[in-house]
Amino acid sequence: DYDIYVDSDNFSQGELEDVIANSTSDDINTDRSPSDESVIVRNLDSDDNIQFDFEETGNYSFDLSPTDTTASDNASIQVQEEISDDAEFTSDAYTVKRGDIQSPEGDSEATISVDSNDLDFVLIVVGEEDRNNYETAILAEPDSDGNVDIRMNTFLAGVVDDGNESKAYTAINGDIRSVNRRTEKLTGVLDEGQYDLTVQNRGEEQLDKGVLNVQRSSYSELTQYRHPGAPLSAADEPSELANNTNLTESELVTLADRDRSSGDAARDLLVHEANISGVYGVLDAVAQENGYDTLEDAAEDGAGNELLNDVQNLDETSVPDIDEDNDEFLELSLEQVNFKQNTEPKEETYENPEISDPGFEFVVDEDNETLYLVTDIEEVEVERDTGTTTETGLQITNEEDYEFTFDVGPAYNDTFEGGIDTYKPEGETTAPVDIEDREGEFDPQGADETTVNPEANQTLSGQTNVAPGTEIRISVSDSGDVRRADDNDTDTDRTPIFESNTVEVEAGNSSTENTFSGEFSDFEDAEVDQTFVVTAEAAGIEDSAERDGRVVEGTPVSVGISDVTVPADQDELSTITVDSAYLPRGGFITIHDGTLADGATFDSVRGTSEYIEADTEVSDVEVELDDPYTEDGQALAMPHKDTNGSEEYDFVTSEGEEDVPYTDPAEGEDGAYFVGASVTFETPTPTATATDGPNDTPTPTSSDQPGFGAVLALIALIGAALLAARRNDF
Repeated sequence: DYDIYVDSDNFSQGELEDVIANSTSDDINTDRSPSDESVIVRNLDSDDNIQFDFEETGNYSFDLSPTDTTASDNASIQVQEEISDDAEFTSDAYTVKRGDIQSPEGDSEATISVDSNDLDFVLIVVGEEDRNNYETAILAEPDSDGNVDIRMNTFLAGVVDDGNESKAYTAINGDIRSVNRRTEKLTGVLDEGQYDLTVQNRGEEQLDKGVLNVQRSSYSELTQYRHPGAPLSAADEPSELANNTNLTESELVTLADRDRSSGDAARDLLVHEANISGVYGVLDAVAQENGYDTLEDAAEDGAGNELLNDVQNLDETSVPDIDEDNDEFLELSLEQVNFKQNTEPKEETYENPEISDPGFEFVVDEDNETLYLVTDIEEVEVERDTGTTTETGLQITNEEDYEFTFDVGPAYNDTFEGGIDTYKPEGETTAPVDIEDREGEFDPQGADETTVNPEANQTLSGQTNVAPGTEIRISVSDSGDVRRADDNDTDTDRTPIFESNTVEVEAGNSSTENTFSGEFSDFEDAEVDQTFVVTAEAAGIEDSAERDGRVVEGTPVSVGISDVTVPADQDELSTITVDSAYLPRGGFITIHDGTLADGATFDSVRGTSEYIEADTEVSDVEVELDDPYTEDGQALAMPHKDTNGSEEYDFVTSEGEEDVPYTDPAEGEDGAYFVGASVTFETPTPTATATDGPNDTPTPTSSDQPGFGAVLALIALIGAALLAARRNDF
C-alpha cells in the first residue's frame, strides 16, 4: 500500500479535503510533506484512482508525492461546465412504403434523422428482435452540426447477406461507420408495421426513442396518354413528364401510313404512367450497383432503360444477395388483339432495353411514386411467334389494336410473398391501344369547300385525330388563273393567294375531334369567287387534308351532324342532335329523310328545331321529330331562314313560300345547303330456335333502299321554293 501527499496552491488544506475523496490532514509528518497545507491519501494500490470533486470551474494544479520516497509529479486539471452528451430524433415517427427507400431529403419525416450534442458517435437501432424479428444497429458519426440523416432501403434491409447490411442504409448527412444486423436474414421484404427506433451513445445508454412505420405498398392507377410526336429524348426524364401539358389521356394513338411517308413516319408518342410504390428499393439497389449514389441521380441521368434491364433480369450480377432466377420484376407488354386467323399476335415485352434505340424509354419519378414507359410506336420493334420460329424486327402499323399491360412480375411477388400485406392493384393494369392513321379535315366538316370572306384575318380551321400539341402548317395556295409578270391578259389580273401559318392542335371533344385553326391576311385583296387550295402539312395527315376553297361574300352557313346508332332495345328514334350550326340570318334546322331525293320536298320533313338566333354559333341542338325513325335511313340536316320574322317554322305550311333553305355557295343560287348522316338501328342478338328442316323455303328480301349518293347528288333541290330567295343568302 502507498500513501500520497497532495498539495495545491489553489486550495487551502481544508478545501483540499473537500475536493479530494478519502483525503485527510490528520497525522501528517510536516517534515516530509510538501507544505503545511498538504493532505494525505492513504492505502492506495499501484493502479488506484483518486477521485476529485470540484464545485467551480477553473484551472487547477496539484503536486503529488509518496510519503516514503522523493518521487513527485504534477497534475493540471481544467474544470468546465458540465456537458450533457445527448441525442434525439427530429420526429417521433418516420414513414416508408414497404419495398421502397426513404426520402433522399434530409431532416424530413421520411428519413431517420438524429440531432446530437457533443457525441462523436451515435448508435441508431432499427427494430427490436422480440417484437419485430428484425433488429439492426447502425453506428454513425454526426456531421459538424451534430446531424445524422439515414435513408433506409426496406427492400434490401432484411434480405442482404450477413456482412452486406450496409447496402440497405445510406447516410445523407453524417457518416455510417458500421451496420450490424442482430437478427437472422429474412426470406423477403420487411413486412409492414411499426418498428422500434432508439438512439444510444457508445455505451448503449438510450437517449431517445421513436417509431418507423413501414406502410403498405400499393399500385393505385395506370393512366395512358399520348404525346405529340417528338424524339424520345424529349421525354426521358421525370421533369419532362410530370405536369406535362401536352399529355392527354387517350386510347387512340396515330401513326402515318408508312407507304406515304418519306423517312420516319409522323406519329404520336404512347405514354403510360403507373402510380405505384414498393418498387423503388430494388431500383435504388440496381442504381447503386451501377455506380450511382442514388436512384434519383440515375433517373436524372436518363438511365431508366439500364435500370429496367437489370430489374427484369435480377441475378447475382445485378443485385448481390438477390437471386430471382432471372424472373421479371415488372410485367410489361404491348400485345396485338386484332390479329388474323391462324396467326399469333405481334408483341413487345420490353425485355431488351439495352439494345441500341429500342424505341422506348423507362422513366423513374421516385419523389412522386410514379413510373413512366414512353413508347415510340414508329421505332419500337415487335415480334411474333410462328410454328417454327419467332419473327423479330416487325413494325407496328396503323389500323392495328393492342393491349398494354403494366403490372408487377414474378420476382416482385416472390420477394413480397409471405408478408402481412398482400399485393393487389387498386385499378386496371391494362389499357387498350388503338393505332390509327393520321387524319384531318377542314371546316365545315363534310363540305366540299372551305369558304372565307375577302377580308383580312380570315380563320381557317379543322378537326384532326392527332395528339394535342402537334404542330401543323396550314398552307393556302391560289388555284385559279393569276396574272404573271410576263402575262398581258388583263382578265387574269388579280392578286394571287399564297400564305402559310404554323399552329398547334388543341384538345377537342374527343380524340378524333381535336381542333386546329390559323388566321390569314392574304384574303384582304382577294375577289369573290376566287378559288384556292388549303392543306394541313408537316403532320403526316392523309392527303394533307387537302380541300378546295372559295372566297364568298359574308360568313357562310354551316351545320355539323354525326351518324346515329339506335340501340337494339330502342324501337324508334324520336330526337336527333345536331352537333353544331351557324346561321348568319338566323332560322331553323330541319331534318329531312332520304325521300327528299325522290322529290318529297315537304313530306320528307321529320322535324324542325326551335328558332336559332342570327349570327350565333350553337352546338348540340336537339331536334324533336314529329315523325320518328323506326328503321335505317338517312337524316339530312338543312338550315332554313326565318324569312317572315315570325320565329316560327312556316316552310311546310306555306308550301315553300316562307322560311326557304339557305343555299350552298359551292352549288350556286339554286342549290340548297344540307349535310347528311346515317341512322342505323342495331340488330338484336337472335335467340336460337328449332327449325323444321332442310325443306324450308327462304323468303326473298329486297336490298333496295334510298341511296345516300343520290341525295348528295341533288343540287336544284327545292325548285320554285328557292325562287323567292335568290339573293342575300348569307
